Amino acid sequence: MPRPILPRPIEIPIGPSIAYVPLTRGQFALIDRDDVERVGKFNWCADFSENTHTFYVRTHAEIDGRKSTRLHRFLSVESYLSIDHANGNSLDNRKSNLRTANHNQQMQNRHVLKTSKSGIKGAYWFPRDKRFYSYIVHDGNKTWLGSFLTAEEAGTAYAQAAKRIHKEFASIRGRVGVLFKM
Repeated sequence: MPRPILPRPIEIPIGPSIAYVPLTRGQFALIDRDDVERVGKFNWCADFSENTHTFYVRTHAEIDGRKSTRLHRFLSVESYLSIDHANGNSLDNRKSNLRTANHNQQMQNRHVLKTSKSGIKGAYWFPRDKRFYSYIVHDGNKTWLGSFLTAEEAGTAYAQAAKRIHKEFASIRGRVGVLFKM
């Protein structure tokens, strides 16, 4: 008879209202302290996504008929809707960081792609012109923001437009974690 797998204990620091969920691959997830009892019934693992190049928190225990469940869906009241991590950190599953969002809003909030040559969201290098260009997409339409001598200028133009157009879903995080002026 196989021995039962016991859930890893959740760490509750003294003072703050958050708790740390130990995961595989040396990762930890953040949750609200009031979710500890519910989350602590399962083992959670760090699941690397090739699409987003980030970790998500998943359990392979059967919950509500599903063989695999992500933590942000497990904690969400409206688990059938798309859930977005407001600060872009998929390991931060506190209720204050989870919000419902449609696909377009999630795309507005994502990090710069790993394949970006400039490493700056909204800055695209064109070697023929030896300049950086910037544009923003909203509702399937591209809006031209201009051409620039540096990637930082193009990134700043994108950040300003993103804040104006995408509002609270605007993400201006670059690959190196640089935030641009808005």
